[in-house]
Amino acid sequence: MVVVPQGAGCGLWLELPPGTIAVCGRYLELRRLGCIEQGFEGTSAEILRFDVKGVTAGECLQPGEPLRIRWNTCAADRVRVELINLGSGAVIAAQDPAAASGRWDFSATDFTQTVCLRVRITASGRCAPPSVSRQLDFVIQKRPNLQVQGMEVTQAIQHYRADQHSTSPTRPTAGPTTACAW
Repeated sequence: MVVVPQGAGCGLWLELPPGTIAVCGRYLELRRLGCIEQGFEGTSAEILRFDVKGVTAGECLQPGEPLRIRWNTCAADRVRVELINLGSGAVIAAQDPAAASGRWDFSATDFTQTVCLRVRITASGRCAPPSVSRQLDFVIQKRPNLQVQGMEVTQAIQHYRADQHSTSPTRPTAGPTTACAW
């Protein structure tokens, strides 16, 4: 390493040894075999794989169904995997720092309300671009409390609570099934 004094000017330059190149502020010695024998982090971070096993983005999931998150990155100095509530913007859970390649079985999905959820990975490195990210959105749908309280078989036969919805002057007030005359 050479320290250039303040005010130095004309005639100074950095001369690299033959077969050495500058990449992202680092120096790499090129070898004829093309093999990198030691750690080389002179490239931008990449996300090679990111998915939630068994489901596709945009899918509705049941509360309590675990999210099996899988990822693989390359040349990242830092990796963050997070789950975000899109309604509130709050981070529900995160792994930071996360491993460069990993898996996370997030099982705290037993929500009592419907939640729009984003699973996001961000990989950061030293080269441009400084970070890359991917995301998958899901809806964890609250289990509906559905009940059948009455059924209309055809439009011609009216009876179920007819006194509450029928506008006919001959509407029934109670009793057996009645054919409406309108």
